[in-house]
Amino acid sequence: MVAYSHGRYAAAMRRFTIGAYYADKVSQLSIGLMYLNSQGVARDPVKALAWTALAAKRGYPRFEAARDGIWKNLYDDRRKQASVLSDELAETYADATCTRSRG
Repeated sequence: MVAYSHGRYAAAMRRFTIGAYYADKVSQLSIGLMYLNSQGVARDPVKALAWTALAAKRGYPRFEAARDGIWKNLYDDRRKQASVLSDELAETYADATCTRSRG
């Protein structure tokens, strides 16, 4: 979070991606919001929705609200693209596939 708060978005994305690999929902949400807000990456609402949908899988209300806010601003074709991408991301980053130890 320090890298992110200091505007070092490339470093933040690397760290969030590591956290996401361990199914860390804050990291997954942060990646989605970075795609939504063009922070260190090109703005991509489809990726933003896919990542926030993955983050919202545990039912955290704020994460669900972030996902829903992005969802309501996309047309159906973009929502479908995000759903496919979210399923692909889940193969690596979902709780059910995350059996890695922080060791």
